[in-house]
Amino acid sequence: MNHVAILELKRNHRMSISKKTLVSRATGNFYTHELIGDFINNQVLPLLKAISHKIISVVDPFAGDGRLVCWLIESAQREGIDAHWKISLWDHNKSALDEAKERVLAMQIRTGVKIELSIVCTNSFEFAQKYEKKFDVVITNPPWEALKPDRRELECLSEIDRESYIGRMKLFDQRLAKTHPQSQPTRKFAGWGTNLSRVGLELSVNLLKHGGQLAIVLPSSTFADQVSAPLRQWVVENTTIESIGHFPAEARLFEHVDQGAMVLVGTRQSTAIQRFLLHSLAPNSLDYGSQMLELSLKVWQSSGFCIPFAIQGNAQVFLDSISAFSTWAELESSDCGFWAGRELDETDINAKLSSTGKYRFVKGRMVGRFQFVEPVTKRIAVQSTRVPRTADMHRIAWRDVSRTTQRRRMQATMIEPGYVTGNSLNVALFENQDEQMALALLAVINSLVFEVQVRLRSSTSHVSLGVVRGVRIPDIRNGDISGRLSAMSKRCLNNPGQHEADLEATVAKEYGLTKKTFASLLPSFPKIRAEEAISILNSSVW
Repeated sequence: MNHVAILELKRNHRMSISKKTLVSRATGNFYTHELIGDFINNQVLPLLKAISHKIISVVDPFAGDGRLVCWLIESAQREGIDAHWKISLWDHNKSALDEAKERVLAMQIRTGVKIELSIVCTNSFEFAQKYEKKFDVVITNPPWEALKPDRRELECLSEIDRESYIGRMKLFDQRLAKTHPQSQPTRKFAGWGTNLSRVGLELSVNLLKHGGQLAIVLPSSTFADQVSAPLRQWVVENTTIESIGHFPAEARLFEHVDQGAMVLVGTRQSTAIQRFLLHSLAPNSLDYGSQMLELSLKVWQSSGFCIPFAIQGNAQVFLDSISAFSTWAELESSDCGFWAGRELDETDINAKLSSTGKYRFVKGRMVGRFQFVEPVTKRIAVQSTRVPRTADMHRIAWRDVSRTTQRRRMQATMIEPGYVTGNSLNVALFENQDEQMALALLAVINSLVFEVQVRLRSSTSHVSLGVVRGVRIPDIRNGDISGRLSAMSKRCLNNPGQHEADLEATVAKEYGLTKKTFASLLPSFPKIRAEEAISILNSSVW
C-alpha cells in the first residue's frame, strides 16, 4: 500500500495531515461523518436482530479511531440487542488504534456491553488474507486513493526517497493484483490504476462468513465508472444487497474531499435478483429520497452493474424501458461503417497552429449543443502536423471534459470537412457519409435520455468514448426512425433553444418512453428550469 512505502521513509514533518497532502491521501486520514454512521446503523441493526447466535464477531479492517464499530454497538445496545461482541480492529496507524482502544473501552464502561477486543497494527491488505470467511460483520471505510505517484506531491521527498517510494508502491501494486484480482481495473494507464477502495471492497466481502453482514463506505464512483465493472459483477454475484445510501459531493461530508460517497449494506450470499432500496441524501437537507430497485443480473449487466445515482425519478421503469435497445458499441461493431475516436493530440498544440492553412483547429470549449459557441480562428500548420483523413469528412464531435454539475453534460454538434478536432473532443462518423444517420445520432446524443445514461455510467468530469459506448440508442439504421430524428436535428442546428421541447419528446418516443416515464427523469436535472420542463411535457410531439 502506498502508505506503507511512505511510513518507511523519513517524513517531511512540515506536511499537515489535516489537509489532502501526500501523507493524508496515502494513509487514509479522512474519517467517516456521523451522518453516514447513523445511516449504517439504521440499515444494519435490523439485520443483526436476525442473527441467531449471541456471540457476534465484528471486524473493521481499516479501523482508524474505531468510531464505526463503537457507533454500531452503542446503537445495538439501545435497540436491545444483547450480544457478546468479539471486536477486531486493524489499521496501520498505531496512534489511531490507541485512540480506538480508548474509545471502545470507554463505550464498554458507559454501556456495560460484553466486549472481547483485539487490536492489530498492520497492513490490512495483506493481513486480512489469514481471516477470510471468519466474521459475522464487516463495517469499514477503506482508503479511497489510487495507487499512482503524484509528481507534485512527491516533490516533498528527497530523490532517494522518491525512487524508493515509487519502487515499493509498484511492488505493492503487483502483490495486490495477485491477491485481490477481482478489484483490478479493466485497464491501467502507464502501469497504474489500482484503487485501494476497490481492493478494500473485495477484501471486506472475503472476510465475511456465509450470511454475514457488510457495511462499507465507498466513493460513489465504485458503482458508476467504467473500469470497476468486473468487481461490481463479482460483488453482485456473491452478495445480496440490502440497501445503498448515496451522499452527493455537495453534502460535503468529508473535509477536503470533493466527491460523492456511498454506503453498501449487504449479506454474503448469492441471489438471482437484487431487490434493494436506494436512498439518496438531498445535499442541502437531512432528508433522503428513496426508491426500490429490482434488477435481474441480466438486466443489470447491460448497464455495467452501475447504480443509478444520477436518476432521481423512477429508475427501475427507465432501466427496464431501455434494456432492449442496442448499445453504441454494438453500432460500432455492425456493418454500417460507423467509427468513433479522436483526431489530434493537443500536447504542445501551439507549435502545431498557424494563422493560415486549409484546416481550422477546434478545441472542446468551442463546441456546444448543435453549434459552435466560440469562433474557430486558428489553423493547422500542415507542414509540421499530420492531418487525419477524417478532417475531410462530416462527423459528430462532443466535448470530452464536462463537469458533473453542468446543466447539460452532452455538448455535441456536426463538424464539416476542413476542420481538425483536438483530443478534448471525441468524434464519430459513418464512412459512407450517410447524412441522415449522422444527424439522427446527433439528435440522440444531445437528448436528456442519452445524457441520463451518461450520468449513470460516469461520476467524473469526462464524457469519454468508453462511457458513451455503453449507452443504449434507438436503431438509427431504420430509415423511418433516422428520418424523424434527422429532421429534428436539422431544425436544431445553430438554433437549439427554439426546438428543445420537440427534440426531447421526439427522442424519448423513439426510446419507447411514455410522457409519464420521461417526466419522472426530469428531477435528475435540477438546473433545468420548471418552465422548460413544462414546455417539454406540453410538446405537441407527444
